[in-house]
Amino acid sequence: MTMGEDTQTALREMSGQIAALEFAVQILIVAHPQRERLARLWRSALPEQIDAFMAQPAYIATPGPANATLARINDFIEMKLPGDDAGDD
Repeated sequence: MTMGEDTQTALREMSGQIAALEFAVQILIVAHPQRERLARLWRSALPEQIDAFMAQPAYIATPGPANATLARINDFIEMKLPGDDAGDD
């Protein structure tokens, strides 16, 4: 089964939008004035978000892409940047 050209174009556009949003989230994380607090909030909310997200029928059969995106964001939040030890809390 092959995808039509319109479907392929739509998927490429959506992929680009997702990449742009992921980049925007990364910038917001880096610019956050209290990154340690943000990391704690992320870790506390993440299990609930994953459970709710994965309960959706569209993701039950193919959780890989969603898990990969969440893992990349988590890695970025946990990443230490120069100056992070200057006291966020």
